[in-house]
Amino acid sequence: TRVSTEENLAPSAERHLEVHLFVAAVGDGELAEDTPAKTREMLEQVLNRCSKEQNTVVHVHGDGPLHIQLRVFMSSGGEAKAIKEYIREHEHQKPCPFIILVRQLPMAVLYDPAALDPTTSAIADRLRKQAKTRAIKLLREVIFDEESGVTAAMLRGREGPLVPAKHLESLVMQRASPLHSDAGPTANFIVFHAFVNVSRQTPSADAHSAHSGEESGEGAVLRPSGAGNSGHNSARNSGNSAWQFFPVSLTVVAIGDGEIEKSTQPKLMRRITQMMNKVPKEHHCTVDLPSGGPVVLRMRLFVADSEDAKAAREYVQANAEQRPSPLVILTHSLSTAVSFDPGQMKVSDPNTVDCLRKQAKTRAVKLLKETVVDPAVGVTAALLRGVHGANHLSSILEGPLMKHSELRDGYSKPTIFFASRNRPNLPPERQEDHAWPGTRAGGADAHR
Repeated sequence: TRVSTEENLAPSAERHLEVHLFVAAVGDGELAEDTPAKTREMLEQVLNRCSKEQNTVVHVHGDGPLHIQLRVFMSSGGEAKAIKEYIREHEHQKPCPFIILVRQLPMAVLYDPAALDPTTSAIADRLRKQAKTRAIKLLREVIFDEESGVTAAMLRGREGPLVPAKHLESLVMQRASPLHSDAGPTANFIVFHAFVNVSRQTPSADAHSAHSGEESGEGAVLRPSGAGNSGHNSARNSGNSAWQFFPVSLTVVAIGDGEIEKSTQPKLMRRITQMMNKVPKEHHCTVDLPSGGPVVLRMRLFVADSEDAKAAREYVQANAEQRPSPLVILTHSLSTAVSFDPGQMKVSDPNTVDCLRKQAKTRAVKLLKETVVDPAVGVTAALLRGVHGANHLSSILEGPLMKHSELRDGYSKPTIFFASRNRPNLPPERQEDHAWPGTRAGGADAHR
């Protein structure tokens, strides 16, 4: 990591911190038996320890949403060196435990030296973490780009550890910009501005809160901005607070007909067993399929970065070929946002957060039931019961669910918006904006 002493991009006084990253993903393969004990210990830690934002879902053209475990390290760090050394010695392993996505990702964090001093280790660590978060977002965008040509099989390591990098590195660097470097002449970097400490109540802090909330998919308040949200800015209570949104990203699974594989690790088996046996009554319903009649549907809904959601994805990833599957993914990451009046509800209150999350889950159940019984979607009892595996149904539902979403200013991905239930009655012209998809504006459901 290098701190620039230049005042870049004249006449601005901004400087930049260079952060060179190495980005890999965890594949379906196992570590080779000939791996030295010391190296194995480090690589097993890399495989098993992952921060929440690096455990994400990417959208692959032709394959739909795919859960992926990214690993982002400083390119000169011990973990990056260990992965690269392992791959050099096992270049032809298929499937492989690690896949290189970008060998050298040059990031430049622009900052105001009057506000931030990267010579302080805590601030430098914060800026490096922001670079890693931005890198994850960039990789999701590049993988989604149809030009990338990557497939789910590549990202699972089934075509070896080096193939994805050949597809992604050039696309990543197309997004880079020239910047003066202390190390020599002008070089290309992925450039972005540092976020100010979120504890500071400033516009910059609000921006940081919004972006970090989108990365995790849950928990940070997103404020409407721009013309696309003017309607929500005008919806107010008796005070002067504009409507805001609380994002909740959900992983939704159905309980299938399969049995849990006996080879499952004991800790994971206990969690999956509990998940299958304890289904809330509001998520236990009967749907009337056009082609198969009534079918019992037992759903589990989790915040996408929760331990339960991670456990479900881990099991499905490890048993992707199981037929029938005990878990059926309906959606890996359903992006929703609940509108609320900050004058009446404080998201700093854990009870309020729990209430908004519960409302998001209730509305998601309603939307999924409507989507599943839609004759145009073509869901069958066999799909719901896992006869065709754990992931097939999610690719079928993705398009119909996204029809209810919209991409608004300030949001990095399409999101489904709806109103919190305790909002005051809105005038008729505003009720349509706050109606849940598929719900008649101003109807009973809109005001429950």
